[in-house]
Amino acid sequence: MSESLTMTEFDKLSTKDTGHLLVKVQEDIALLKDRLLRQNPNELDLRAIQEAIELTEKSLKEKAELLSHKVDSEATSLRNFDQNGQKSQQVTIEELQVLHAKQGPSATSYAMVRSDEGQHIQPVAISASIMAPGRRVVLEQKLRAMLNPANPKSRDVLNEAYGIQLPLIEHRQPRRDASRVITGSTVDKLAVIPVENRRDPLRTPPPITDDDARRGILNLSERGLIPLGAKITLEPTPVVPKPITLHEFDESRRDRKEFFRKKKDALAGVHLDVKTSVTRRNQQSGKKSREARRVSSAAAAMIVTEPTMDDRLQLRNPMPPPTTPATDAIVVREKYRFSIYNGEAKENTKEFIKFKQHYCIAWGSIATIIRKLEQLLGEFSVPLGLVDGERLADLAAASEVDPTLVTPDELLKVIMNRDDVIALMKNPGRRYLTSNGQERAATTIQSKWRAFKARKAYLHYRRQKWAASIIALSWLMMLKVGRIRRQLKQTRIEQLDAFRKKFKTLGSKWKRIKKSRRVVIHMPSLGLPHSIRKDMLEIGKEQNMQMSRLCDLMDPNVDIIYICPMDLDDEMRQYYSKLLTLDSAIRTVKRDGQKPLSERYTFVVPEALNSFPKHKMSLATLLKYSPKSLKRIKQLIQGREAYIMPGVISKDDLYVAETLGVSILGSEPEVAHLYSSKSGSKRIFQHAGVTIPPGEFDIYSLNQLQDALAQLITDNLDVKRWLLKLDHQTEGRGIAYFDVTNMSCYLYAKKQAERYGREWANRWAQEQTYSKIYEELPIALAQHAKPVCQQVYKTWDKFLDEFLSEGGILEACPPTDEYTALTVNILIEPDGSISTICSGDQIHADCQYSCWGFSIPQTSVSPNVINEVCQRIASACRERRIFGYVDIDFITFLEPGTDKQTLWATDLDIAYRDLPSLFNTIHFMSNGTFDSANHEMRVNGTEERFAVVSNKLRHTNLTLIHYGVFFQMCRAHGIGFDIKEKQGTVFNLIDDHNRDSLSMVVIGANLQETLATFARNLSLIHQEISTPNMQGVTNFKAVIKDIEGILGTTAENALDLE
Repeated sequence: MSESLTMTEFDKLSTKDTGHLLVKVQEDIALLKDRLLRQNPNELDLRAIQEAIELTEKSLKEKAELLSHKVDSEATSLRNFDQNGQKSQQVTIEELQVLHAKQGPSATSYAMVRSDEGQHIQPVAISASIMAPGRRVVLEQKLRAMLNPANPKSRDVLNEAYGIQLPLIEHRQPRRDASRVITGSTVDKLAVIPVENRRDPLRTPPPITDDDARRGILNLSERGLIPLGAKITLEPTPVVPKPITLHEFDESRRDRKEFFRKKKDALAGVHLDVKTSVTRRNQQSGKKSREARRVSSAAAAMIVTEPTMDDRLQLRNPMPPPTTPATDAIVVREKYRFSIYNGEAKENTKEFIKFKQHYCIAWGSIATIIRKLEQLLGEFSVPLGLVDGERLADLAAASEVDPTLVTPDELLKVIMNRDDVIALMKNPGRRYLTSNGQERAATTIQSKWRAFKARKAYLHYRRQKWAASIIALSWLMMLKVGRIRRQLKQTRIEQLDAFRKKFKTLGSKWKRIKKSRRVVIHMPSLGLPHSIRKDMLEIGKEQNMQMSRLCDLMDPNVDIIYICPMDLDDEMRQYYSKLLTLDSAIRTVKRDGQKPLSERYTFVVPEALNSFPKHKMSLATLLKYSPKSLKRIKQLIQGREAYIMPGVISKDDLYVAETLGVSILGSEPEVAHLYSSKSGSKRIFQHAGVTIPPGEFDIYSLNQLQDALAQLITDNLDVKRWLLKLDHQTEGRGIAYFDVTNMSCYLYAKKQAERYGREWANRWAQEQTYSKIYEELPIALAQHAKPVCQQVYKTWDKFLDEFLSEGGILEACPPTDEYTALTVNILIEPDGSISTICSGDQIHADCQYSCWGFSIPQTSVSPNVINEVCQRIASACRERRIFGYVDIDFITFLEPGTDKQTLWATDLDIAYRDLPSLFNTIHFMSNGTFDSANHEMRVNGTEERFAVVSNKLRHTNLTLIHYGVFFQMCRAHGIGFDIKEKQGTVFNLIDDHNRDSLSMVVIGANLQETLATFARNLSLIHQEISTPNMQGVTNFKAVIKDIEGILGTTAENALDLE
């Protein structure tokens, strides 16, 4: 090839010819190289040949670049055909697009047809009028796909029409409009747990599949497959604790070049090659690429090469992650340091001068910080301190804004060797090593001593102030409590005055009130001292034993308001409703003549009944704290004559009476408590001149007890048992007994009494015996004295402590084992008249000192004798302003040797107790009257009746059956009441919760039959509700045994009379 083509010839060449030409040129050049290589090198001018070849290659490269540029910049042209099928001028793709847009879809369409050679695509013009509509639509779609590169069919259309194979893009990202906001969820929806698990959280959760596990822990927690409170741990844990390396202080002085050299070695696997990458890209593309234009001097592209073996060995150690620095060189910030020796900065050193020159503008504040730093280091005699100038300058700048920032801690932060400095500063006595150290030490000692003295004085002052505040607070509390006590005392006085006025008014109107319509408020409250009430197991049941008070409705002029000490269920209310409706039938002796009395009685339950379950308050106290109940009672008694019938009266009864504006049929609380005690009753009996057992009362000390008991034993050697009774206990709980026969000197005393005979009553005759008894008595009491109620007082010591703190009496037991206890109930009316309500012989079951029931009327003592004694006692009570119901207890026995009947008055109880309430049931059911003169109870004026009553029947098996079943069982065994004969059995229900207590009244024609009926009823009930394996806790057997003893004694007495 002699010379290259000219530009004109080059332009005339077609693309196909140009390609052939280039191939031919390359072949010629290759042949030329081979020929030259085969010739002898010595004969050729190699330099000239080399230059020719280089010139040819250079020209060829230029032509190739021009040809490539022309081919790339030239638009592909299509041959145009007219409607006749003839060739027309060349039409480019851009012209075809414009033509198609102008002519619209109705113009001539062009079908792309491949030529016979297969190298060109010839568009064939097809008239729209002769083209099928479907074909036209298909061609238009292909044309749109070809013109839109983003169309998924563009690649196939270009390959089919032009043979152009575009690269395959696996994932095409759809083009999104940045201006349009796309709404909706960006995460997949969570799968929900089954409906069964959503409805029942305790159901076993469904199994976790692999797909659930791949979704993650958060997905499982949100779906409820993992409980919210579950403790989630990762195995293995992503955070692994490792020990940290602590460097020595000397390591900070090493050359920093060594440090940066190590860092450089650590980055051996990272190469920075900016220029090479840019150059290669420019050479390959022939022009600046878009990525190359983005490269600047501030940020360069980073090429990571494969590390060598040495690099891999270095990379085994932990290294920081590779970073891209801003420049090839690492810039180290220059620091200004200087030293402070022995509290003075070396200002003539180069470092300090350089530091001062650099910060000359802000030197004033910096110098101040330096002086403070010198003072701090000099105070503790620090030999050397290395100061970081930049930190010091920052602290100085901050101190100009806030001077309080300059603290010792902040000053120590600017010291580079602060660890050593702090260690020196913490060394005791370091600050006293300076020149004026002794003076400073003396100053410190003086200040510490003054501080110690001041602290001691301050603590003493604080203790005095605290004591003064306690004294002042106690004084104020004492004044306040005293003021409240005076107010309460004044209130009590006012209530007592109101009670006296009301009672005086009641006494003046009593005769009229007894015969007119009235309301009786029955409040069976046990206003006993707290020391007694705390030992009662069920105080509510104890107070509710007088439900038979409702039988006062037999008086047609009486309406009753019964204050219930416990909740009553419907079954219990219905029973008493039916029982009270028998009144009209009993009076008319007709079973079908029952008349409802629901409008004549009302039950009131205090709302505070369940508010104090453990305080064991009396019923009056509970009513006091029940304003709603008080308001209801006020409404019930408004405009009517009313008075309260109390139980054991207390101060709270006065409050209730004052609130309701009514009077109380009873004594003043203090008077009633005084003379209801064992010592108080002895005073009444002595004043009345009645016979009482030998004994002593008002005993409050151990010496007094031993003296009195020794003298009583010496005076009454025929008494074998002595009783010790607490003043304020009831129901036989506060009694202990001592048998003198257990004393070794008792026989000696008997012999001495026989020796002296009638002279034994003189003190001189008893002196020696008294001394022996007194010496032996303490040991004998500790060994042989026993409390009666072991549930309350388990040992003699506990009883003795209570006896000495509360007070009590000594009383002799009858000198015989056969004696009878009886009780007479009298009423001292407000106008002063005295009447005997009833009398009865006591029945003892578990304990001979505790009354279990009564046989009414009493048959042990002559009526004349008992009436005379009761009259004298009632008169003595009236003189001491004792009114209301009073129970008088007696003991009668036959003296050994003379068989003379003796009657001792033993106790006085000023309260509405069990005997009058039980007698109300007898009176109500039999419609009989009690003849107080003869102590007889008669029905219809002529027929005599006897009754055995008790409200302390107890059997735990009764809790297993309901009252309805119990009454059916009694009816099946013939246990019932005959209204016509006025004989039979009546029950009073007490407790509707446990149902283990019962009250029973048996009325008969004679005493023996009545006692036998009572025992038979108890035996039948016990057999029905008990089994051999479940006898229960009961007192039925003891009662039956005691009744059998009474029946035996009665039979013997009858034989003796015959």
